[in-house]
Amino acid sequence: MALTLPPSQAQALALTLALALTLALTLALTLALAGDSSGHVTFVDGRHGTLVQSFGSHQADVLALAVSADQSNVFASGVDHKVAPHRTAP
Repeated sequence: MALTLPPSQAQALALTLALALTLALTLALTLALAGDSSGHVTFVDGRHGTLVQSFGSHQADVLALAVSADQSNVFASGVDHKVAPHRTAP
């Protein structure tokens, strides 16, 4: 018998099992960023530790994150040879 999960639970389980490979913080520590082994870039509120948003922007491991000097953009790079831009909330 196979276990079948609804899509939302399957995605939550995949995010739970992913290994964080790279981390970044904004200068005021208001936002923490993580790139993981499932290709997701996750934004976490730096004050409360709550999930802000997660993007499945890569097809494989996210290996590097860079925050722009004005803190308005985040760039994620992975083993899939893509650089994915993300905007931080104002």
